[in-house]
Amino acid sequence: VEFVDTIQEGNATANGKAENGVIYIAKDSQNYAMSVFTHELTHVLKQSNEEGYQKYSDFVLNYFKKEYAAEYKKRFDRLVELYGEENEDYINEEMVCNATEAMLTDVDFIGEVALAQPNIAKKIVEVIKNMINKLKSLYKNYVPTSEEGKMLAADLETLREAEKLWVEALSKVGDNRSK
Repeated sequence: VEFVDTIQEGNATANGKAENGVIYIAKDSQNYAMSVFTHELTHVLKQSNEEGYQKYSDFVLNYFKKEYAAEYKKRFDRLVELYGEENEDYINEEMVCNATEAMLTDVDFIGEVALAQPNIAKKIVEVIKNMINKLKSLYKNYVPTSEEGKMLAADLETLREAEKLWVEALSKVGDNRSK
């Protein structure tokens, strides 16, 4: 995880991007660091484990289409307009990446991933720890005064909670395997 001042993508700026296994988060992002981080983490998953990503993507998209068919279509259309891109695979990938934020602190989801894919879960813990260290460094001697700054600083606690949940889940996997 690297924090950069801004990310230029064509004529627009981006909140983050994943490139060559590195997640870049723009300091000038309008989104919380955790939101950008989880979004880009999903792109990294696709780059490093296409099969695992495809299973995850299929699960998320099937859920959306079944439980929220009308909302799915509206959101899809909004993203087509936002990105100026009509490629269905591209838009679906963006939707899946956006959905990851909700799942990274879900205890049941974390437990399932830790049991089914312990190596992926370990990698996620590594990335979360890296993110925490980067945020600590970024805010070492800084007390945010803007609402956006305060919200970003609050994400450090969210990251710590996510790390704790993943570590606990991995510990349970180890306990279950040693029985």
